Amino acid sequence: MKSFKSLRSFKAFMWGGLFLAYFWILYNLLKDKGADFSVCPFRNVTGLPCPGCGITRSVCFALSGSFAESFAMNPLGLAVVSVLFVLPFFLLLAPQWSYSRWIDMENLLAKPSVTAVVIAFLIALWIYNIVRETSVI
Repeated sequence: MKSFKSLRSFKAFMWGGLFLAYFWILYNLLKDKGADFSVCPFRNVTGLPCPGCGITRSVCFALSGSFAESFAMNPLGLAVVSVLFVLPFFLLLAPQWSYSRWIDMENLLAKPSVTAVVIAFLIALWIYNIVRETSVI
């Protein structure tokens, strides 16, 4: 499986995604903390968090050095911060290697057993988010 036809399209997609992610995080770091709204369509329709809910807040906590709060908000936030710091260097210094690893990851995720593990992880994360949101601590 190959989602990108060329290294150039892969790099354009990655740089575009990084730019949007940096912009979104900067916006959330600078916005009025009282103006809280959700961009998650699932949450807006059902009132329940999706597996990705809380990642922005988790990243903001991590960037301010509050790693425990970051992990508690959404464990994926720390992984996102790592990718946002490391990916630009790989895209600049080893673009072909990065592209090859992307293709390897696509091929790995095409295996049913790996897909099942990823889905199980996302379901566990979803349950964690629902419990976190509904528990009164």
